[in-house]
Amino acid sequence: MGVSATYEIAKAAGQPVIREFYADRDYGDDGAIVFTRRVGRLDPEAVAEKVVKACLNGTVTTVTGMEVDVQFESICFHSDTLGSKEIVEAMRRRLKENGVRVVPVSKLLGR
Repeated sequence: MGVSATYEIAKAAGQPVIREFYADRDYGDDGAIVFTRRVGRLDPEAVAEKVVKACLNGTVTTVTGMEVDVQFESICFHSDTLGSKEIVEAMRRRLKENGVRVVPVSKLLGR
């Protein structure tokens, strides 16, 4: 997925910008999230695997099975997703097991 115009403009203006990866949402072949009003119960281990893959490889599998590049500094996760507690626990555990450090956004911005 290419860099968005909004990201480029903000960076050029010297504004802090944090790009997000949506752990609990699907991606389309264009690299954008697929918006849906209904998100059912997700498999915590599958979400954790998706996040680890995105962090380590910079890719995500789309709804059609394509692999697309993703660039991000932050993982977005919706607390109202069914089973969110189990999902976040699986993500944290798998990230730690794979050597991915979780830090506050403020550290990314140097604050």
